[in-house]
Amino acid sequence: MPCTYGLGVLKKEGVTASYKLEWNPVGTGGSLWHELLHQGQLSTSSESGKSETTRRGKEIACAVCAKLTVCSGETRTTEMCLVWDMPRICFGAAEQEYYRRYTRWFGREGKAAAQLCAYALSKYNDWEERINKWQSPILDNTDLPAWYKSALFNELYYVSDGGTVWVDADFKSRPGHTPVSPAVVNPTQQVQEYGKFAYLEGQEYRMYNTYDVHYYASFALAMLWPQLEICILYDIAAVVPYEDAEPIKHLFDGNVDMRKDAGCVPHDMGDPDDEPWERVNAYLVHDTVNWKDLNLKFVLQVYRDYLLHDNDLQLLSAMWPIVQAAMERGLKQDTDGDGIINNCGADQTYDTWKMIGASAYCGGLWLAALKATCEIATVLGEVEQHDKYLSVLQLGKKSYQEKLWTGSYYRFDTSSRKCSESIMSDQLAGYWYLRASGIEQDVRSLLCRIINTSKRMSAFS
Repeated sequence: MPCTYGLGVLKKEGVTASYKLEWNPVGTGGSLWHELLHQGQLSTSSESGKSETTRRGKEIACAVCAKLTVCSGETRTTEMCLVWDMPRICFGAAEQEYYRRYTRWFGREGKAAAQLCAYALSKYNDWEERINKWQSPILDNTDLPAWYKSALFNELYYVSDGGTVWVDADFKSRPGHTPVSPAVVNPTQQVQEYGKFAYLEGQEYRMYNTYDVHYYASFALAMLWPQLEICILYDIAAVVPYEDAEPIKHLFDGNVDMRKDAGCVPHDMGDPDDEPWERVNAYLVHDTVNWKDLNLKFVLQVYRDYLLHDNDLQLLSAMWPIVQAAMERGLKQDTDGDGIINNCGADQTYDTWKMIGASAYCGGLWLAALKATCEIATVLGEVEQHDKYLSVLQLGKKSYQEKLWTGSYYRFDTSSRKCSESIMSDQLAGYWYLRASGIEQDVRSLLCRIINTSKRMSAFS
């Protein structure tokens, strides 16, 4: 797709700007340095006022120079910026063409490089002040260790550097192609206003908005960019009732299964080499239709986002039918009627770990999701549904305790394998979300057992 780069210098008193629209970056760049050495500035190389449009494989460079006089003992500053204007994007299948979010203000014609430079140079001081105001309370807190401060801020790089796309909701389809996924044409006011946002699970694990791990990462969006988190929630919700019967061969067992079944939260929103939002579940290792954690994580995120979003009743009401569908599927996964869903293999985010029967991880998530569903039903005045899920929750808590509690931790699962006695740190994953939603229990003894075991087994704990 066409992309224009722009270099800018802030013009101010005592600063002279010069530029070179194009020069050959292959080699030493001697001609450029010669001008700077002998003239103290650059000379333009084009009478047209714009550089050549490059062809595939050809490299071209440009340069700007800010010239100012610095007297003895004096300090001077100058500002430069680099921008790029790539208003339109498409993914590997090229079925839809999207417009990046910023084009709402800077146009879709690909002529905004100069305007973007001017905007950045006029706003950067304000951006820096806001960043300092945001970070200072943490950085100045002497009770927090340095590694924690570093992790809080520096690891946020992935929000923008994770193969991230943020596009407006409207798009242009390839002639002869009509999208069928409800996530592509999402008419909700939230998505229409704030657009569609997606980031990769990893640079080498290229799937957008992988939901089993977005469960952990989503706090960055929910707390700092809450509108983007809600947009992802609406896109996920849109495809839960949707079915895609395309046959997919999965790598782990060689079975051929449908891409997406109705009532299932998708594992991910698609592969950038294909057509995200249109074809979800790009993950090919396992069939995630029967995964036990995805639906539960969705329910817990709905309740958390409702609270973080100032008790947004519109959001909760819109999500309630999807929450019910997700939980109904969970009830069917309780194959022995003990109030706890049953695992049957590598059917959750730890996709090389087989869980059999009741498990500490999925069982804990299930109980937490039941509690969240009861809370949602209470808010919405759904008394019958509240009582229904409360009954399951009470039975499930009893079974979870009787089947998995060892006296100091919940065992891995109820199988007779040696690994079933393992201590899984993520058995508190469900409780973690409830605590973030204002629902607390005393788990200190369990947490101490997990931490002490980890210390004995790993130098990196």
